[in-house]
Amino acid sequence: MLLKSVPELPDQKGARFAKEYTITAYDAEILTREKPLAEYFEKTISLCHPKLLPAGRQGVSGSAAITPQAIANWIINKKIEYTKVTSEDLLKQITAAKQTVAVDGNELAKIITEVISENEKAVTDYKGGKENSLMFLLGQVMKKLGKRVEVNDIKEKIRKHLST
Repeated sequence: MLLKSVPELPDQKGARFAKEYTITAYDAEILTREKPLAEYFEKTISLCHPKLLPAGRQGVSGSAAITPQAIANWIINKKIEYTKVTSEDLLKQITAAKQTVAVDGNELAKIITEVISENEKAVTDYKGGKENSLMFLLGQVMKKLGKRVEVNDIKEKIRKHLST
């Protein structure tokens, strides 16, 4: 008599997700509570990681840089309705959110100078060792720019400006 294969149980699937996709155990547990959600997560992963794709399928263009943890975060934190949002659409949303625009160097320098002159207390706090003041200044620069830009580059430019 042949034994029928037993489907992967949620605990086993959660452990596999955490190991195979390098996501947190907590996120893996959430994603494996419901079989359709786990399948949605795996389908989304398969679209952006070619080595996990079945033969003959192709991933979504530009999505290879999206990590499994980023996908898990979007599904869990943004409460994606996986019955309404296709895996392809989810990847497009994540890609669009990650895109940044280039900022003219002169415009950025002008805005950084304005923010620093308008927020003397934060500048004093930063120079006194309060690192979180830098994040406040960064937030003010981002608000004035009104665009999604690469924050690490701007943070370094603010640091340089404050050290002169």
